[in-house]
Amino acid sequence: MEQLDEAIDAGARFAVAPSTNPLVIDAAQRAGLPFIPGAATPTEIDRGRSLGCTVIKIFPAAAVGGPAFLRAVSGVFPDVKFIPTGGVTAENLADYLAVPSVLACGGTWITARLDGIEERARTAALVA
Repeated sequence: MEQLDEAIDAGARFAVAPSTNPLVIDAAQRAGLPFIPGAATPTEIDRGRSLGCTVIKIFPAAAVGGPAFLRAVSGVFPDVKFIPTGGVTAENLADYLAVPSVLACGGTWITARLDGIEERARTAALVA
C-alpha cells in the first residue's frame, strides 16, 4: 500500500502491480487511479476482473504459456485486455501483439541499457 501512496503522491497517472491484491486495487480505485493488477492463472485473472479491473498484467508470460496461454484465456475472459511481461523479447514481441486481447507488452530488453534505449523503443513501437 505504501508504494501505491508514493506513486499517487508523485503524480502517477496509472499503476501496475505484480499481483492481484484486493486492498491495493480498492485503494487505487478510491483514489481514481487506473490500476493494472498482475496475474498468472485464470483464477487470478477472474479475481482481478471481479474487482473491476478490465486490464490485467500477465507475469511471467513466457513461463505460463506465452501467446498460446493468452489466446486460451481470451476466450474465457473476452472483456479483459492483457499486458504480458516476463519473457517478452524483441524477437517474440510480434507474436504477443498478434493476440487480439493484448493491449501492450512490457520487456526489459528495452531498458536493459541506457545507450540505445530510444532506438529499441522506437523499433518496438513499429512492431505494434
